[in-house]
Formats: sequence, structure tokens, C-alpha cells
Amino acid sequence: PMKRTLGQDIGQHSETNVDPARFPQELVFQVQTVGFPIGLLPRLDAKLTGQSFDAGEAFEFNYNSVSGYGIVATHQLEAEGDVFLIDHAITFTDPSELNAHFETHPGLLERLSTIMSLMPPLKIDEDSPGMEDVSPDEADMEDSTEQQDDGGALGGPDLATLLALAGDPPLSAMGSIKSLELDSQGIRDDWLERGMISKLFPKLERLSLEQNLIQSIDSVISLCRHLPELKGLWIRGNPALSTGNASDTIRALQHGLTSLEIINAEFTSAYSAWAVEFACGGKEPACLDLSDRDIPELKIDVLKEFLTQKLRTIDLRRNTQITLQGWKPLADELEAKKLSVENLYLDEDKYNVQDIAAIFTTVGAINRTPQWLAHMGGKLANPQTRELLRGKILSSLPRFTMRYQMARPDSPEDRIDIYYIMDEFGSRVGHSKNPNFRLARIFSEGQAFSILWPIRRVEVGDTVTRDFAEGVTDPQERQAILQSYGLTD
Repeated sequence: PMKRTLGQDIGQHSETNVDPARFPQELVFQVQTVGFPIGLLPRLDAKLTGQSFDAGEAFEFNYNSVSGYGIVATHQLEAEGDVFLIDHAITFTDPSELNAHFETHPGLLERLSTIMSLMPPLKIDEDSPGMEDVSPDEADMEDSTEQQDDGGALGGPDLATLLALAGDPPLSAMGSIKSLELDSQGIRDDWLERGMISKLFPKLERLSLEQNLIQSIDSVISLCRHLPELKGLWIRGNPALSTGNASDTIRALQHGLTSLEIINAEFTSAYSAWAVEFACGGKEPACLDLSDRDIPELKIDVLKEFLTQKLRTIDLRRNTQITLQGWKPLADELEAKKLSVENLYLDEDKYNVQDIAAIFTTVGAINRTPQWLAHMGGKLANPQTRELLRGKILSSLPRFTMRYQMARPDSPEDRIDIYYIMDEFGSRVGHSKNPNFRLARIFSEGQAFSILWPIRRVEVGDTVTRDFAEGVTDPQERQAILQSYGLTD
């Protein structure tokens, strides 16, 4: 996440001995009704008066390419120590009104698409209260200006540095460490050959040695042979791969280390469920992301265990060794399991949509999702893109739409449903059965706002959550409410 210098007025703003009579009685009645802490009433009143949307001073977006955006704290907050205003991006009485709003407000389509994480944000609306522009690429980007260490006289990190890079584990835990990143440490062949890595971390499954000074692939092979459980190796940016034919060097690695499943992010012929789980981030992924893996052959017995009811997207792009017909066993397995995948990505420059659809008959959208169009440079002025986004927004409404009721002006005894979608900040607050924040809606001078405040201490880096079924204890009722949002406890 981005680092930010924060003001000193964040963290604890609750006051004691607050006299509610000092404040508008309508506001006092509302906050008492929703259980808002009276000690924060002066803070809330000041923010409402000044229309202060300052969430960007205490939080930031955290992007994940599968699940979209979440919110994390960038500053420590005390329980009931502050309150944050949330604007409502749009209010309507019937979802059918949205199409008319899209026509009269050209920027709304893009803003709702971004709020709902339907596509990477081309631009976050300038009216977004208190939040900075963030794109997925920026959120995931490593510091490209980091300088490579020359390794010093040792030809690599000393023992203290090595342990620090491993997270300073206790002695008893070193033998169980599975992953180690030693990028840009000035590591040379002679340091590898000392065997410090295998002696300290004999159970490694993943090892990254990128951007170092390794000259010979033989020293890498020798090291890895002393790591019997190693399955993934990353060595890009070393002289051993920059001299001569890099593909020959990789083949030498594969020949010398037949148990490796991933080399430089690409699958080897030895890949198993371990490699797929690593690539997708879990055993029941929403996105089966096999893009850029250069998979040598389709192993349907390996992949089938990842084809669950949670699967929504499959990305098979840039796997040049498998033809379109070569993916047919995967399509057959999807059909046999009756899985209706929403999105499928395949290389459009190699296959046309009709040929892909003839094989993947249960897939909803092929290479034409809003996210794909945005990634490939599709413009919102394109009628096809706008139409796709409209459909996606309307189908995503249950997850992001909130509702309250008001009396009809012409018939006060009758109630009318009012729907609204919170701004970029409010819509990205996640769900938890044990949340660290509460959310409520209030009115001020005829305008509706949502307010968010911490109910327990929040540390830097904590994910911001609220309970979408707050106050509901009956398990079946709670499950029904959460399912209406597409959520589970």
C-alpha cells in the first residue's frame, strides 16, 4: 500500500461531558437511535458543517486483481476515536432509473464500474471524497528504482541479514519455513555454494534469487539439489540468464531439477496441484488464473479439483504450447460439473470468439468483459463497451445497493423505497462477522450521508470491515441477508 504522511488530528477525538443540547436536536435524535457514541458528536457535527470527507487521511485502497478493492488503515485509530463521512454516489427509487441516469450523467457509468471493481479504474472521479487516485498497476507495482546490492566481500548477505530477510524466525521455526525471497542482494556463485540457504531452511518450497550476480546455472542447480522440497524457483535478472541463450539455460535447469514445478513464473512439465494453487492463491479460487504460465500440457486431473462452484473467471492467455483444441478437456469438465463460468480469457489474436464459444459452451462472456476491454484499451465512448458495462452494473446492484424507506410526500402513511450506492470509500468496506467498524445512515439539511466509526482499536494495515447483517443473530436469517449481498460469514 502507498505510504502517506498523516495529520496529527486522527486517532482519538472523543470528548467527555458532551452536552447534546448544544447540537441540532434532529442530529442528536438520529445518533442516539443508531447507537453512535455521544462523545464523537462534536466531531461529527463539525464534519457535517464543513462537508469534510477526510477518509483519505486515515485509509487507502488495497487492490486485489481477483476480488477488487478493499480498504486498509494507514493510521492507528482508537475505539470510538473518530468518525468518517461517506457520500452517496447515486440515489434512486427504482433500478430501471439507472439507464436514464447513464445518459444524463456521462461520468456515472465509469464511476459505478470503478466502485464495483468491474474494471481497472481508468480514473477515479475527482469528486471522490478524500481518496487518492490508485490504479491496479500502481497498487501492485514494485519500486523500480531499488538498487542492486553488490553483496560486499561475502558475495551475499551475512547471517543477520539473511535471517532478517526470512522474517527473523525463532531457531525452532527455521526448519519449517517454506518461502524465501533474496532478490537484489548481490548474491554471487561462491556464496550460493557455501550452502547457507539449505542448511538454515531445508524445507523451502519457494525461492527467489532475482536481480543478483549469479554467473553459472550449475551453482543454482547444486543449491537446489540440497532443497528436496523446492518446487518454485525465480532467477530472472542474473547474468546466467543474460548471456547466451536464456531458453537453453532454463532447459538446463529443468533437466537438472526435474522436481521443479515453476521456474520464473512458468509451469514445467512436472507441475501439480501445488503450482496451480500457488498461481491462483487457493484451492477454491474465484479466478483460475493460468495466464503467462507457458503450460507445456493440459493436466485435467490436476485442474479439475480447482473447478468449484466458487469459480467465476478463467484466464488462459499466453500459453503458446496448448492449442484451442488442447483446452477442450477443460471445457468438457466444466460442462460435466455444470459450472457456468462468467468470464473466459483466451488470446484473441490466435482464436476468434465463435471458435472459442463452440468449445466452451457454458461460459458467459469470452474476451469481451468490461475488465478485458479496459485492459486492452477499450474506450467508454465505444457503444459495445458501454452496453457491457451497463449490464454488469445492473447485475452487480444487489452487492452494492443500500435501502431505506421514506414517507410519500403525497401520502405520508405510505412508504417509498429509496436505494443508494455509497462512494468509492464506503462501497469498498468489507464484511466481517467480527467487524472493527460500524456503519450508519443519517440526514443533515435534507441530504443523506453514511457515517463510519471504529468500534475497537485499529492498527496500521488492518482491513476495514463492517457487519452487513448487523444485529441479526438467527443463523438462517443472517445467511439470507448475507447471500443477498453475495457474501458469507
